[in-house]
Amino acid sequence: MKTLFAVLLASGAAIATAGASETMTQSDCRNAFDAIVGLNVGHDVTTEGPVTVEDGHCRVEGVVVRTRGGSTYTPLLRAEAITWTGRGLETLGEGRPPHAVDLTVIGAYPDPSAALDGKSGMEWFRWSLRVGAEAAKRDLHLAYEWDPQTRDLIISDFSVDSLGDNDTRMTASFSNVDLARAPEGIEELTKVRINEITFESGFHGQFEQVFVQTFGGVLGNAFGAKPDTFMDGLRKTATAWIAAAPAPLVPQASGDALNAFIATLPHPRGHLSLAVSGPEGGIDVSRLLQGAARGEIRTVEDVAKALPGTRVTAEWQPDTSGRR
Repeated sequence: MKTLFAVLLASGAAIATAGASETMTQSDCRNAFDAIVGLNVGHDVTTEGPVTVEDGHCRVEGVVVRTRGGSTYTPLLRAEAITWTGRGLETLGEGRPPHAVDLTVIGAYPDPSAALDGKSGMEWFRWSLRVGAEAAKRDLHLAYEWDPQTRDLIISDFSVDSLGDNDTRMTASFSNVDLARAPEGIEELTKVRINEITFESGFHGQFEQVFVQTFGGVLGNAFGAKPDTFMDGLRKTATAWIAAAPAPLVPQASGDALNAFIATLPHPRGHLSLAVSGPEGGIDVSRLLQGAARGEIRTVEDVAKALPGTRVTAEWQPDTSGRR
């Protein structure tokens, strides 16, 4: 998935809702695709055909991304098709996100066989890898809209549809976002206000495939603990923080739901819904970061004081069928 995001979102755009009235021209589509490809330094992007326009939407089929100089085990990307509309797409050529995007990726999956040479002796091995990788196909949808006047950024849909029960969806609302230029340092980023973020996902191998396989090695190097010891400590620490969280921050029912989810790690089976909402004007994360820099954030009570009006709600529906 890391390669997928690097390829499709290299512009730094990742998020809002282009209205249905956004009608793309052949020139719009070609220029946008060329800009995105040009921003993917170190990758070669090929397609089965040209970029076309269908019902006002850009479309390109048979996308294959190869990493230059990549090893045999590099998980390169394939996608059956990509469609999109947008507004302010000319900013892509400047390395900045458009004002609005509605992007759909159909049948995307990382394909390690694309990194292997085409020698006949490798044919069956390449085929075996590709067929296995195809089982991980996913459809993605990303829709966002940014208002340059109010500086409001709305992520109306960021969803991943996959085989099985691992579909994921996120929405979000931010204020004081300036996409007109790249932020200069962390201080500018902290000016962004979080109004609300919602997340829901099925977990039937999702945690293991996405979190453990992606971050497992990094966590091991960072904490220097054995996997089982680390997971045990993670569960205990998270449970302790939830227990100490003030009710305005984490209501009792939400705390119980989070504890039930945490207890199942690293093999959760069920459906998790999570939402973070802030007061009017949004969550001011800078207060938390400044407090941490001064060594004032030591407990969950400190977090609650630094983020007044913030509320975390959660629901956990375990799968009780007994299947793995």
